[in-house]
Amino acid sequence: MSYREPAPDENTRYEPWNATVREAESYYQRAVDAEGETRQRFLRQAMNILDGVPDAHPDKASLARKIRSMLY
Repeated sequence: MSYREPAPDENTRYEPWNATVREAESYYQRAVDAEGETRQRFLRQAMNILDGVPDAHPDKASLARKIRSMLY
C-alpha cells in the first residue's frame, strides 16, 4: 500500500476566503465613514458576511472585534 496525503480540512483552509474577508472589511470601512442607522446597517452587513468565514482565517477574529466594538 502506498501512502496517500489526506485531503485538506476545509475548516482549516482559509485562502479561498480572503476575498470574502476583504468584502466584509470594505463594509466595515464604509461604516467608519457613516453614522447613525447607515453605520449600523454596514456593520451588520459586514458581520453577516464574516460569519460565513471559517474561524481559522487569520484576519477574522480581529475584524470581528472591530465590528462588534462599533455596533450600538
